[in-house]
Amino acid sequence: DGFVASLSQSAAATQITLTGLPASAVTGQPLTFRATVTSDTATPYGSVVFLDGSHILSTVTLDLSGVAILKLPGLAAGTHNLSVRFLADDDFAASTSATQPLTIAVNIPPIGNVQGVTAKAIVGWAADLNALSSHVTIMILIDGVVRAVSTASLAAPNPGAAIGAGHGFAIA
Repeated sequence: DGFVASLSQSAAATQITLTGLPASAVTGQPLTFRATVTSDTATPYGSVVFLDGSHILSTVTLDLSGVAILKLPGLAAGTHNLSVRFLADDDFAASTSATQPLTIAVNIPPIGNVQGVTAKAIVGWAADLNALSSHVTIMILIDGVVRAVSTASLAAPNPGAAIGAGHGFAIA
């Protein structure tokens, strides 16, 4: 007596990529990750889950172009295995990005020592243990006012073999 019709549609395949991971990072360094979801049929909508291993960092809604941004104030020291997962719905199938490792180093403040003060100069050394190839800027302040600026880039005095040469300063 009647006609019954059914229409079924399978969810469209999706691809997801995770970008924005720095080559290296330190504790307390702000991080921004970007997830982009694409499909051959249309721009996907919905949400993605940013993951560190199996730990959920955050769930973020895609914008109209299929992009989700996660901004973090930083991650703990150690190796993090980051990925992002697009959550399936009736129109789009779930997908998961490749896992990308990110190692977070401990952010150590610069160290140094004033080794001598004379009527003519202040002499010492300073080093940034997070970036030993860089040179620390030294500022002399008197009553909160900068009176002299120098860079710790001299060959001597040497604070030790562990830090290496090239971190001395002499401010005249």
